[in-house]
Amino acid sequence: MIIDFFNKDISSLIEIEMLIHQDLEYAKIEVPAYEKPVSLQNKFYQRQGNETRELLGSDLILFMERKFKPSSEPHEKEIHTSNKT
Repeated sequence: MIIDFFNKDISSLIEIEMLIHQDLEYAKIEVPAYEKPVSLQNKFYQRQGNETRELLGSDLILFMERKFKPSSEPHEKEIHTSNKT
């Protein structure tokens, strides 16, 4: 099962529900956001709209930088300068 690929902190958050609709059986999988990046078989993925894509190269670097930036450090858009004389 997919939960076997994660440690118990992550796998305990994943909810899997088997459903049937019009004679079609399917799995509903809910995975909440997690405060740290989580790899699946040494790969990182990001949900974008209705699809999931693997993060590679500079996209992965930017993702990691955003996740590990200290919360006390202002984002570029939040930096203000003042002209004190």
